[in-house]
Amino acid sequence: MTRTQIIKMFKLRQKEIDKIDLYLDALKKQNKSINLVGKSTLLNAWDRHVGDSLQIMHFIKNKQSSIIDIGTGAGIPGIIIAILGYKKITMV
Repeated sequence: MTRTQIIKMFKLRQKEIDKIDLYLDALKKQNKSINLVGKSTLLNAWDRHVGDSLQIMHFIKNKQSSIIDIGTGAGIPGIIIAILGYKKITMV
């Protein structure tokens, strides 16, 4: 999926889009020195990381649910769903 398709599908607000873009920029910079995600996945990060992360929202509708992200590494999906308003995320 493209960035535009993901934005429309999940009805993202501009503030959320800006935060996700900021996170992805930081991830791309940090990934050069610490391999957090596969380099090839950053070529289409909105599809490979953002879209995949946001799919969780179809299964966890209550943004107050407790969520544990085990093996989070680069913070995916924990940081992405936190940007969308999920409050109780533990990342290990």
